[in-house]
Amino acid sequence: MNALDVTQNSILRELRVDNNNLTVLDVTQNPLLYRLDASNNQLPSIDLTQNTVLEYLNLSNNVIPTLDVTQNVALRSINISFNLFTGSGLDLTQNLDLSSLDISHNQIASLNITQNADLTSFNLSFNIFPGNDILNQFATLTANRGRLLGRLIANNNLLSGPIPDFYGLYDPTIQTRRFELFINENRFHFGDFESQHLGLVNLTTTMSIGPSPDVVIRNYWYAPQDKVNNIENFNRNAGDNITLTTTVRGAQNHYVWFKDGIAIPGLQTRQT
Repeated sequence: MNALDVTQNSILRELRVDNNNLTVLDVTQNPLLYRLDASNNQLPSIDLTQNTVLEYLNLSNNVIPTLDVTQNVALRSINISFNLFTGSGLDLTQNLDLSSLDISHNQIASLNITQNADLTSFNLSFNIFPGNDILNQFATLTANRGRLLGRLIANNNLLSGPIPDFYGLYDPTIQTRRFELFINENRFHFGDFESQHLGLVNLTTTMSIGPSPDVVIRNYWYAPQDKVNNIENFNRNAGDNITLTTTVRGAQNHYVWFKDGIAIPGLQTRQT
């Protein structure tokens, strides 16, 4: 389907037009719309300013670079994955009921989620977030709720620096089930989360209290991480000794050594 006109459907409540070839979708005449799934199309933009009761929005797999959701104060779920968002992504300061957010596979470098107190499911993977600010924001929201809950999928970014103490947010007297944490494929050193690592690993086999007990942490992915230090070039003769050094944070790192961009077979180092 290449085109659809719903401008005369003023009492439309739910619209699913996913997996088509739409390049235009006008929903400005649908003020009662509460669910919209327009994923897997070719939309370059969409105006949602008139959809003030919208609760569920899926625009994944389009070609959208910007989106105004400041008028959509009832939104609970947003999926804008696989689009063209850059910079600070989108303004979420008015979406106070937001609990699920997927912004994966864009080029977003920063985002303000400080007003999204109910946010428990957050996928920011495959973007270009640097540092650890976005992790600290999510950890603060979690701490304010007083319960380790939901999922944080933050793999494949440019994240670095100390990771918030998610293990310290676990309270065994409160039911905590199936939390997920993905921080692999970033620029962390083991020292950035070494103090809580064993605790998080143990929670993957720790059962929560009832009712319906389950593992406290369902997924915890922390490795691999990006290369450390700069590439070095050496001019040595055959038989000469060479000393290779690296500087990282932490005391129990594991290294794979590379030559000409290829891992040296059997040469791995464990720091103890």
